[in-house]
Amino acid sequence: MLIRILKSPITLFISIILGILLGVYAGWLNPILSIFNQIYSALLQVCVIPIVACAIILNIGKLFQKQFRGILFKWIVSIVITMTFAALLGILSITATRNFIAPDSQTKAMLSKMVESDNQTENTIDMFNELHLYKENKFEETQQFTITDFIFNSVPSNIFSALTENNIMQILVFSCIFGIMLAFVDKKRAEPLIMIATGFYKAFCKFVDYLLIILPFAICSMLAEQFSNEGMAISSVLGMLAKFIGINYVTALIIILIAFAFIQIKTKCTLSDHLKAVKQVFFISIATSSCIASTPTLIEDIPEPLGLDRKLVGSIAPISVLLCQPGTIAGAALLAMYSTTIYDVNVDVNTIFIVLIGSIVFSISSTGVPGVLAVNMLNIVLQPIGVPSELMILIFLSSIMFFQGIIVFASLYSNVAVASFLLSSRKAKNNVVNS
Repeated sequence: MLIRILKSPITLFISIILGILLGVYAGWLNPILSIFNQIYSALLQVCVIPIVACAIILNIGKLFQKQFRGILFKWIVSIVITMTFAALLGILSITATRNFIAPDSQTKAMLSKMVESDNQTENTIDMFNELHLYKENKFEETQQFTITDFIFNSVPSNIFSALTENNIMQILVFSCIFGIMLAFVDKKRAEPLIMIATGFYKAFCKFVDYLLIILPFAICSMLAEQFSNEGMAISSVLGMLAKFIGINYVTALIIILIAFAFIQIKTKCTLSDHLKAVKQVFFISIATSSCIASTPTLIEDIPEPLGLDRKLVGSIAPISVLLCQPGTIAGAALLAMYSTTIYDVNVDVNTIFIVLIGSIVFSISSTGVPGVLAVNMLNIVLQPIGVPSELMILIFLSSIMFFQGIIVFASLYSNVAVASFLLSSRKAKNNVVNS
């Protein structure tokens, strides 16, 4: 009974409200909450790579079997379309509201002072690092990232080094290769390895189930810490950026609503089953603000209520989430287009094309890259259109805590829509037969 209450959506919603109130009115609790948050997040993160890697190893080979080869091409096409749509949505959101969202001259002057204040920069970055539980506390030298760099850095030359350095891309690429090779190995020889991977997968999934029991306390604590960190220092900046934050929310909600409609049409599941499938993913997304940390919950909770094949979801979802993050893509496109209202950059076809490609490359390239270095990679989008990156990075850091959770959920939910497009739902078939 107690476990059911703790896992109830009502309890989770109350924990969100309580966390915000504690952050605003009880900031003195922050040192205590920080210890709990770091322990909980560390326990949750330690399960991510084993679960995702084992899910890929156990299931990726199925995509290369004769009966599933058609899915591979459909998957590539679907994520390309999804990423392109997200980038265009971000561009159109600013284009359509340009006159409304563009800051006035007084606001531009205030924004320019952010770059001149080293103290403000350090405080904002510390807030961002604490939000993501990374240890870096200063900007690193800006680096140029290209698609070629991304491809080369994704190929694992030493899997043990990748594990030591927590290089998620290389670990998942190795898991894909290993899983594919197992599909071509004699069944008797592959069986012991499959049993080991299955044991790891089930053990860590069970551990995550236990962690989710105390999820309401974790959500409350994490939000309280986020809203108390430098709250007074950031409040004046957020007042100026309210429109920017609002347009991010609207864009994320549009992605979510389109994904919702698509899933309903494809799976023909009931509304209660739909909500049951996504509720835990939603709250984990809000609490962790991490697509990768939320992926194990997506793999476990989504298939059954929507009538999708669990094994195929387990093989498709981790790779899809890694490569296709529509919320992040739309957010990067929004920031780039918003920068054109501050610096009065001429928006033409060339600018739109650069933002379209750059936001997709940024999303893929920043996956698994820690802290400030990932934010610095916004230069991929900003520099080609002639926008200085310092101010826009500070704007991003100052506002991200308010909408990152919903952006992460939009990315995950879009991948649920991709899975429902690729895989036939048992419930949809049953509805056709019954009709």
